[in-house]
Amino acid sequence: ILAEPAGKRLNAWVAEHVMGQAWQGGNPIPNYDGRWPWPPPYSTNLEAAWEVVEKVAVGHRDFSVYHEAETRYGNGTVEAHLWRAYFAGAPDVTADTAMLAICRAALLASVQ
Repeated sequence: ILAEPAGKRLNAWVAEHVMGQAWQGGNPIPNYDGRWPWPPPYSTNLEAAWEVVEKVAVGHRDFSVYHEAETRYGNGTVEAHLWRAYFAGAPDVTADTAMLAICRAALLASVQ
């Protein structure tokens, strides 16, 4: 989960394991409002990722997502920007984007 890049495979995992997407005969049974292609772009689109937050956090889990600021060192090196996401009861996750951090954290929370 932590090594999976943003993209269709991660989006499909989120759709199935977090959002409750049902399958029949190897195909998804649409249970979303049709605003997104299949699979929804959870790991690359903030609006789609926020649907994941609402599914996991609302009613039963605390959630946080924040940006860790860039750090510059005296020797000229720069630490990259990171986003951190956390659902209560699961490990916190860092990623290059907020959407990717949300998806990875939600998947980890779904197996807790």
